[in-house]
Amino acid sequence: MVLLREPSEVDRRKVVAAAVLLVVGAALGVVAAFSGRWFAEAVAGSYEVRAVVTVHDSETSEGQNGPSTTWTSEAVAEGGRAMRLPGEEEFGLADPVVVRLSSLTDRVLAVRVADGGLVKFHDRAAKAVLMPAGAAAVLVAGWVLVQAGRRNAWGFKTALYPLAGAAFAAAIVLAPSGLGRGAFDSATTVPVTDLSQVELRTGAPPPVAERGGVARSGDAAVRVLEVRRGAPEGAAQWLSEFEVLTVVVEETRSAAGEPVAVRLVADEHGAPTRVDDCAGAPGALTETSGPATRTALLCFAVPPGFTPSYLLLGTLEDRALLTL
Repeated sequence: MVLLREPSEVDRRKVVAAAVLLVVGAALGVVAAFSGRWFAEAVAGSYEVRAVVTVHDSETSEGQNGPSTTWTSEAVAEGGRAMRLPGEEEFGLADPVVVRLSSLTDRVLAVRVADGGLVKFHDRAAKAVLMPAGAAAVLVAGWVLVQAGRRNAWGFKTALYPLAGAAFAAAIVLAPSGLGRGAFDSATTVPVTDLSQVELRTGAPPPVAERGGVARSGDAAVRVLEVRRGAPEGAAQWLSEFEVLTVVVEETRSAAGEPVAVRLVADEHGAPTRVDDCAGAPGALTETSGPATRTALLCFAVPPGFTPSYLLLGTLEDRALLTL
């Protein structure tokens, strides 16, 4: 016969105390792991890769505090590697981006978008304050637990509870297959959306000017003189992080006019982004105050490996293609 003893009040207190110590240890482990990883990534250095956004979607759900939006963003880096991006509204589908990653963990630290903006995920002011504060809290809490253990004569067995909780939580935070995983994914990502020719699929086909010829849109007559790879002299430093195509054009405006829309078209995927004032002066086909003929630049941040076939001028009502 086996006799079962009803737990005493002392036993219940021991169970509660063990549970509390586990929870406290887990909380401290999370703070310590995040703080340690943040500090290690800050001192380990970083590297950059060019990429193009393949997925940028959001899902909004209702909660107790109102609607909450979750963003999902993916990209394809140079070499065809799939990578996850922290979701932000600054990204656009098929846009070229430059991703800065930790040399230690391959986690995304910041993303440069083609208008010059830098979306930071690592060195934001909030983290710069919270992480050191969390590390200090871990030290203080640890000192308090040690002192409490001395006063109550805790044994080695009791001290294992907070240590086990801290180790378990830290393992979850730092695990390469969990919260500590880097940006790169072995899974196949969604193909890059084809936006380079989207405007050619509607309406009548625009007239095509051969290479070296002149195309007209509105009051503007345009001829391509040269296509260069790389940012022009005088461009902002951040632009050199992207793959850049600089198109030198000769434009003639017959009268004062509004800016003329211009895009690159290719038999490839992606969405080149025009960069205004890329050489410290207004680019080609900007607003004019009167008749003029001038040589000016068009700069585009393009997805890696993007090779254009045409320059598309104007809008649906008045557009033309220039062969590059």
